[in-house]
Amino acid sequence: MFTRGVLATALLLAAAPAASAQAVAQADVQRELQRRIENMRTTGALRVGGTSLPASAVIATLYEQRGFSPVWTEPRGAALLQALESLKRDGLDPDAYHLRQLTAVAPDARSAAELDLLRSVALLTAAQHLRYGRVDAASLRPRRDLDRTIHGTDIVLDAAQLLAMQPAAALESVRPAHFVYRGLADALQRMERLQELGGRPDIPQVRMALDSSGPAVLLLRRRLVLEGDMPVTELRGDSVDAVFDGAMDAGVRRFQHRHALNEDGV
Repeated sequence: MFTRGVLATALLLAAAPAASAQAVAQADVQRELQRRIENMRTTGALRVGGTSLPASAVIATLYEQRGFSPVWTEPRGAALLQALESLKRDGLDPDAYHLRQLTAVAPDARSAAELDLLRSVALLTAAQHLRYGRVDAASLRPRRDLDRTIHGTDIVLDAAQLLAMQPAAALESVRPAHFVYRGLADALQRMERLQELGGRPDIPQVRMALDSSGPAVLLLRRRLVLEGDMPVTELRGDSVDAVFDGAMDAGVRRFQHRHALNEDGV
């Protein structure tokens, strides 16, 4: 998994002027992009380093319409890394979008062109997966095509608009807004937080209600905080934590509501 430390290093590398695509003559990068796109049109294949990328007509048309000028600048390239990291909250693995390769420096026209193409493919692939899902429901295989519309009916215009946006805003514009999806994403974050903290504490099967006290109440309070049904400030680390107070009653009712249980606070 891509750690915060590695990400911080990657951001510094991406921002280093000596390693930026802008330090390479733009005309040379354009010629290399043109060569890559024309080769993709001819062979039906696109490779960046040792990675095979989708040979997309959308990618080819986008760069042709731009006169093969690069899409990305270094500040936006660094922002892309952070935007891809945010896919964890959607249950998507950022490494599936070439995250490690996107930290590479670009000291020459060839590597600058490759990095530009890789960034474009990464963002558009992530957008497709947020919009349609990473796995095709019929074949159960990961989606690789980039030739489906996102917002409208013009595939190329959709892609061009996404690439013109800040990466985080582009992904947010296609992230599902349905309450079920948002609820699942929130539940995933809670489960990951629980896992990081060692999992759910086992609660003894005893009746607890307002004004109850004891070790079982303390365990229940910790569980409610871990699940997000009580604020962490309600876990104070003293004897009061073992008392079933009004805050715990509200937390239990919130837990019951989320799980469609009778909201009696017991």
